[in-house]
Amino acid sequence: MIKHLVKGNNPFTLLGFNLVLFGALLLSPLYATFSLPWLAASVFTYFCLICLGISTTYHRALTHKAVTFHPWVEKLFVTFACLAGTGSPIMWVMTHRQHHRFADLPGDPHPPGLVWKTFFGVYPRVSTQGIRDIARTRYYAWWHRYYFAILGAYGLVLALLSLNAFVYVYALPIFVSITVSNALNWFGHKKSVVSYRNFALRDDSQNNPIMGYLVFGEGWHNNHHRYPGSARFGLRSGELDVSYLVIQLLEKIGLATAVKTTAPSRSST
Repeated sequence: MIKHLVKGNNPFTLLGFNLVLFGALLLSPLYATFSLPWLAASVFTYFCLICLGISTTYHRALTHKAVTFHPWVEKLFVTFACLAGTGSPIMWVMTHRQHHRFADLPGDPHPPGLVWKTFFGVYPRVSTQGIRDIARTRYYAWWHRYYFAILGAYGLVLALLSLNAFVYVYALPIFVSITVSNALNWFGHKKSVVSYRNFALRDDSQNNPIMGYLVFGEGWHNNHHRYPGSARFGLRSGELDVSYLVIQLLEKIGLATAVKTTAPSRSST
């Protein structure tokens, strides 16, 4: 299985998908119409893809095991994450775990200086070390093996049903998801006029308020690198962490358990 996973990590397939997606979006004024209800649907889709899918599930649940969801909730949220266009669960987890092992060092799969490459899908090969816990799940392996075929079929079905659905529920949310994910890789490790650090770490991780609000708490990246096993990224007043609020809600209704918050309480920071 591990050998097969390396074959599935094909940067040229990702590049081709992104170029087709961006081209379809650029041409969308020729075949789609603007409306506020469709725009609202696009925003809701973005929330499902990034907050429920990437942030709470790919990142905090699967990669760092900071929370455990009910199996059907996990499967639903993983499906959302897959539809964000940033990779299968296996690809995403092994890339991010390698990022933490080599943050801002040789071997980091997405250092800030190479974001322009990863935006267009030219990701380097990454190690399969430490992903057997994810690879042995059949649903994740299925997504990994057929990732772009499934994404393409999903987009085709939406286009056949409605061109507006294709643009506002598929092309636009995926484009924004890919853009903010790569922006986070850049601004999460690049000092800017709005960034700051709560913790002096070996790496260059930064807290960026713009990315924090735009990506549902993911922008508190310096906090996360200090406490990678914590489900809560926002530690201080003003560090809104929507994804953690979602996790707390799911915990209260019994759909999330084993929530880890190894970071200090807000009152102590």
